[in-house]
Amino acid sequence: MNVRTSRAQGTGTAAGELPALRASRTDRPPSPRAREEGREGGLSLRLLPATAPLLKRKELIRTIIAALVVAASYLYPLFRERVRGVTPCFFHLLTGKPCPLCGMTRSFAAAARLHVSEAFWYHLLGPFFFLGLLLYLAFSLYALVSGRSIEFACPRRLRNVAGWFLLGSLLAAWALKLYFFGANV
Repeated sequence: MNVRTSRAQGTGTAAGELPALRASRTDRPPSPRAREEGREGGLSLRLLPATAPLLKRKELIRTIIAALVVAASYLYPLFRERVRGVTPCFFHLLTGKPCPLCGMTRSFAAAARLHVSEAFWYHLLGPFFFLGLLLYLAFSLYALVSGRSIEFACPRRLRNVAGWFLLGSLLAAWALKLYFFGANV
């Protein structure tokens, strides 16, 4: 904005004084309401200095859980015979049909041993979830070793879209499993 146009528009600036420029919406930090509604910028994944011991403890617990899931996926075939007759799924016990997550454990076990086609046969989304878990584990191990904290900021609207997409993907994979394999999975 130049001085002539601002004086012509009657902004009320004194002679020789430049008008104050207003900050655009992108220059201002987001308001608390915008943060709450998820309208503040896009995705960000950052490693921050871990200052609070509580944050570090939570990340350590999440990392241990992720490591245990990966280790259990790799060791599952060793214990497969012992758990073959066990059906821990209440949905399967009640309906006789597989639930949307049935086959995920076997899919993780196959993916851990790099049997990709077998992993997709057990559950269509299993290899993708396992890869995401491995990426999270690697990133969180790096954060813990370097003494940092993980911050993942995502606008609420994008989280909602991702959640609905994930739910729709699970239901679509379940429908395909029921259509092609029936209850014998």
